[in-house]
Amino acid sequence: MSANSTASPLTSRAVLVSLNIRAFGGERQDNTITDEVHAGHGIQERSAGAYSKKLLAKLVKHVNKAVNAARTDHYFLTLPFNRQGYALLPTEMYFHYVQTMERHRLNLENILKEETQPDKWEAHMKEEKRIHNGTFNPNDYPTPEQFRGKYTFAMTFEPVPDSGHWVVDMETEELARLRNELGQRMQDEFKQAAKDLSERVVKAVKHLYNALTEFGQTMDGTERTKTFRDSAVTNITDILDILPMLNVTGDAKLLEIAKELRSKVANYDPQALREMPELRNEVARNAKDVLDKMQAAGYF
Repeated sequence: MSANSTASPLTSRAVLVSLNIRAFGGERQDNTITDEVHAGHGIQERSAGAYSKKLLAKLVKHVNKAVNAARTDHYFLTLPFNRQGYALLPTEMYFHYVQTMERHRLNLENILKEETQPDKWEAHMKEEKRIHNGTFNPNDYPTPEQFRGKYTFAMTFEPVPDSGHWVVDMETEELARLRNELGQRMQDEFKQAAKDLSERVVKAVKHLYNALTEFGQTMDGTERTKTFRDSAVTNITDILDILPMLNVTGDAKLLEIAKELRSKVANYDPQALREMPELRNEVARNAKDVLDKMQAAGYF
């Protein structure tokens, strides 16, 4: 029998996305040195351990900064979803997400192209020979083309499973049970995603509150040693900018709190907060008020 229904409001607000970036591992086991160490210490079994060399460590670290930046934005622009390898991407964020990831992909591609130019690659090999000295073996290394090929960048999109999308041959009662089970599971996943969003807000506001109250002078004039960074404020504004789109459950209370944060907490220049103790104290009180409201509402 067939059974179909319109997608639920929640599942129609988002898609699933998986970001798959493969990178060069950079390690190679050196059997010659392993055998020398084992022989020198009377070790008979290879299971005792092996010597591994880190290849192109400086280059890999440089390239992986681009990889990590892409992953950081992926996590920032999506919500967790309890399905292996996938995250929840609100449909309102789809084009922004794709454009952001495409910029990261092109950046990675350009870095790889630049670092594997003949002159650059020759310099990398000279540095490797200096670092590894007597253990250097050119046969351990990939060619520039092979190195570029070790990196892949791909996005996969899938619809969020919906309890109405069943086309199966089974008894009505069993089909209803499976529908209810999947529907409940999806509700739970969306609730967890919403919880992650509110936790991001709480974490950022707590950080700002602590930064404000631990900076400047104490009542007796003692200078506190903590540094007040711009990111204490910009972390909140960054979250507030995307919160309406990530709010897939339509949490009106959270939108209310975001509006208050925007007007009373995150609407001040970091330099002004550093220079003006009165303003700093006022914003700290406002941040504490917001945290109290969020706690009362059960967000933490």
